[in-house]
Amino acid sequence: MSGQKSEMTDIYGTRLEYSLVPYVQFFLNNKIDGCHLLNLTADDLEELHIFKIGHQLLILEAVELLRQLHYSLNSETLQSLAVKLGCKARSLYNDLKLNGPQDHSESMKQERITTSVLSAVSEILTSVKAFVSWLDR
Repeated sequence: MSGQKSEMTDIYGTRLEYSLVPYVQFFLNNKIDGCHLLNLTADDLEELHIFKIGHQLLILEAVELLRQLHYSLNSETLQSLAVKLGCKARSLYNDLKLNGPQDHSESMKQERITTSVLSAVSEILTSVKAFVSWLDR
């Protein structure tokens, strides 16, 4: 990630929540470049006179997402993302098939979804998001 102003404006403007938009120009004026952004800590935010805890948390969460995106760019490929997604989907399918209703009359009843199924669906959606964002580059 380079320190070019247009790239940084794009990163700040599209990745942060609306309440943090006023900090975009503040970061640019303080010459917070890509490398510094990826290594930003709560102490750095206090040195920059950002004292609101909620804003610090939101900024640090956004920085963590950028860090994950930045460091995963070098190691992930479309194929690896597709394999991860396929494995997670197949695992959920097998789990539902194994633990689901055994006959048609049972499938008509309303069932509760287990936490493990919801967790698996969440993981699949996260994988889909990563896959689509890779395609969107």
